[in-house]
Parts: sequence; C-alpha cells; structure tokens
Amino acid sequence: MDFFSRLPRKSPRWGIGLGAIMKKVVLASMALAALLATPARAAEVAVKAPVYQAAPVLPYNWSGAYLGINVGGGWSRNPIVLDNPAVNLDFLEGGGAIAGGYIGYNYQLSPWFLVGLEGAGAWAQIKQVGQDCTIDVPASCTSNIKSLASVRGRAGIVLERVLVYGAGGWGFADARYDRVFLPPGSPLLSGASSSLSGVTGAAGVEAAITDVLIGRVQYEYFDFGNTTYAAGVLSDIANVTVRTRVHTLTVGFAAKFGGPGY
Repeated sequence: MDFFSRLPRKSPRWGIGLGAIMKKVVLASMALAALLATPARAAEVAVKAPVYQAAPVLPYNWSGAYLGINVGGGWSRNPIVLDNPAVNLDFLEGGGAIAGGYIGYNYQLSPWFLVGLEGAGAWAQIKQVGQDCTIDVPASCTSNIKSLASVRGRAGIVLERVLVYGAGGWGFADARYDRVFLPPGSPLLSGASSSLSGVTGAAGVEAAITDVLIGRVQYEYFDFGNTTYAAGVLSDIANVTVRTRVHTLTVGFAAKFGGPGY
C-alpha cells in the first residue's frame, strides 16, 4: 500500500481526495523541473559549440617597392696636390647637413636573405671655408659639396622585422672649389664647379615599424677620385689636383608598396 492510498479519499470540507491533490502537486513539480532544465541544457550545448581560432600570423615579408625621405649630416676630406712642382698641400675638410629621398625595390629570396636595388639623391651643404691654400700668392680655399646621388645594389640579412644590409654602386656629386685671394688689389675669387662621379658603399639597419612604415639608419661613403684643375683656377702657375671623399650618416623613413599581402 503506497503513501497516497493511505490518505483520506475526500476532504471532509471540500470533497476532494487529499491523495489526488498530492499527485497533482508532484506532477506539476516534475513539469516545472523539466522546464527549468531546458535552458540549462541549451546553455551547455552553447558552451560546447566549436571555437573558431584566428588565422596564424604570417612572418613579415620584405619584398616590394619602397619610397622614403632621409636627413642627416656629412663630412668631406679633400687633399690638394700641386702638380708642378709636386707639392702636397693641406687638406680641405668640412662638414654640414644633407636631406633627400630614396626609392628602391627588395626581393626576399628566403626567410633570412634578400637582394634589392636603390637610387638616392640629396641636397647637401658640406662646406669648408678659410683653409689656407697658399701656392703662389696668399689665398684661402673653400670646398662645398652641394648635392649627392647614388645608384646601388644591395643585399641583406633578414631577422624577422629587422634587416641588416650592405650596398655598393655608383655615386655622383656636385662640388665647388674656390680660391679667395688675400692681398689688396688681387682678384677676389677664382674656382670651378665640377660634376663628380665615382664609387659608393653603404651599410645600415632597417626596421619594419608597421607593415607599411620602415625606418632606417645608414652610413654611406663616396670616393670620387682625383679631379685636376688647370693653372689659373686654384693656382696661377700649375695644375692642382683635388681628391674628393665624402662620408654621410642619415636617418630615414620609407613607405612600402606591393609585395605579399598587398
């Protein structure tokens, strides 16, 4: 005999069996429990839904074209030689500012190595004033490197988003050498402008600050060889030979175009 059969069949007051009431309460409780369990099961299914992972980040690729600007400083060292009689005079040494731009293209051959080609040009004011260059009459000489340009091939070691590179090629410059006479009554000035060409070498470090912006620090050396000026330019009695060498140190920023991912 179960619990419900032992209960009174009818309530003395309402005429409804207590057992029937209890059964209805239990059935209602079971239905409510089922309804409450449904959201929990749905939440459990939602939690177990598959999680989609983000695509892996690809390593930076240096391949592509770039265009940049740079600023910095330069200095020159220019020995002067009197041809006849052969006399080594003092050096013309000077320094100053440079500013310009560069354009190039890189091709990354492997995860750690690339090759490229670059052209650059810059305004310059690398000047030495007041150097004594007395040859036949008292005079003061000046030198002024007014512009620099280069075309270079380059190769570099890739270290993720850092590039260590070297470059070499041809260099060009616009230079001016003048002689200011000192005695009263002498001509005030003589000199010449020259378009120089020679070899250049560079080394530097670049960093990919973003996928588009690349910063650099670069040292470059130019050797323009010897230039001989006829008598009457830097000396009234003999030819004068000047060897022009220039060093520069610059900081630059470039925008990268093209290549993988663009």
